[in-house]
Amino acid sequence: MIRDEIKTTLVTAMKAGEKARVGTIRLIQSSIKNRDIELRGKDNVPDDDLLVTEVLQKMIKQRRESIDMYTKGNRPELADAEAAEIEVIESFLPQQMSETDTAAAIDAIVAETGAATIKDMGRVMAALKGRHAGQLDMGKAGAMVRGNLSAHNPPPACGRGWGRAAAKTPLPLAGGVGGGDTTGRGRSK
Repeated sequence: MIRDEIKTTLVTAMKAGEKARVGTIRLIQSSIKNRDIELRGKDNVPDDDLLVTEVLQKMIKQRRESIDMYTKGNRPELADAEAAEIEVIESFLPQQMSETDTAAAIDAIVAETGAATIKDMGRVMAALKGRHAGQLDMGKAGAMVRGNLSAHNPPPACGRGWGRAAAKTPLPLAGGVGGGDTTGRGRSK
């Protein structure tokens, strides 16, 4: 279990005197504890490793956003500290799927579900999360699914989704037919 690995790594880091690593692991434990408290009394609690993996991925996402902000704010020392925390957090995650493996898994699920349009993206993502949760970054996977489904169905030519005839039809005037009313209420005085 990932929780046990985190506890043993904390003890090892404390004995070795690695303050930064100890601090990050304590943050991890705190986030996991907060998530446990949120889920108290709920019926559909996910598997423990899945729960811990979700917490770790959320922490990594937060730190990546912080790195972007620190880089834009010209604070490289803070960005480096966040990057070091990401390395510690990633050491507890299961091995991530490669991009080619992710693409193959997406293709298989699209074929199984019969997904053909962007409207089917939710079904594909749910199946993907159910089978490969913790093994891939769902944000990147979502972009890949969107690309896969949009490759099957290109967007309409006019770009508004109404078809070709609507693109040629003029929009009605605000004042109605021939009225001098510019308020858009449709009445002439």
